[in-house]
Amino acid sequence: MRRDQADEPAATRQPAAQREADADGGGVPPALRQARAARQRGDHAAAVEAYQRYFSSNRGHDQFAMSMIEAARSYEVLGDTARALQLYRLAASSDDPTVRALARQRIAALEAVRKKADAPRAERPAAVMDDAEALPAEPVKAPADEAPKE
Repeated sequence: MRRDQADEPAATRQPAAQREADADGGGVPPALRQARAARQRGDHAAAVEAYQRYFSSNRGHDQFAMSMIEAARSYEVLGDTARALQLYRLAASSDDPTVRALARQRIAALEAVRKKADAPRAERPAAVMDDAEALPAEPVKAPADEAPKE
């Protein structure tokens, strides 16, 4: 621990990773910079790996909550909605009202999609059903003048 932090309460001390990032002038830990760069390139698999590295050692960083939103969006792009929801739910308990609002919007949107996907087929509109499902339940009867002769 640095001497100037010895008198500070533990809750206000910066994590070592944040101190190192601040010392190099960026204020953003390297793993978070890498994650954001990967997202910007569209490489969401690399982004989630970098976010995981960031999450493991930067819990007290001031951008931690927003980074959960960013990582969750990458998980969504990768099709991992379960992980995305997990991160959104964690972010929804953030002290930051902007992060909370974003998280709650995405949770609602993903749960609506999940609810629609879980709906019984009979409740789905015909436009969503397969062609075979859109057929009438009763067989179509031939007109009387075309009825088969016995």
